[in-house]
Amino acid sequence: MIRQSRKPEIDKIMEIWLTSNLEAHSFVAVSFWKDHFEEVKEAIANGVLVYEEEQEIKGFIGGMDTYVAGLFVAKEYRGQGIGKALLDAAKRQKQRLVLDAFVENKGAVAFYKREGFQIVSEKENEDTKHLEYLMEWNNTDRSMRHE
Repeated sequence: MIRQSRKPEIDKIMEIWLTSNLEAHSFVAVSFWKDHFEEVKEAIANGVLVYEEEQEIKGFIGGMDTYVAGLFVAKEYRGQGIGKALLDAAKRQKQRLVLDAFVENKGAVAFYKREGFQIVSEKENEDTKHLEYLMEWNNTDRSMRHE
């Protein structure tokens, strides 16, 4: 089930956030993620969409407006369609989504391309000095579906 997160779940959500970032971004210093932990925790406290099954949070997606700040699935549940389900839920709410993905995170870039995102531009992340793609998804045929 996909639903809005609740405040008491923040520790589990942040555990998924930190572990996933450390695993997916071994090219970024561990201190970067730890230094941003409290800032992200504060932002996430406003709520994210979580994927819950059997009373366990297995992943989440969060952002603001059309920007996807993060999509994370706990390692043991990856490859089961949870990330796609979360992204599909976000797509149902918006006609356009944008996100940044590190060029070196080839798995994430491939996933987003499969899900209809296009690379719009490439830039250097100011904090990490690693290249990122700005990726965008547009629901161009939304109006046709409702005809």
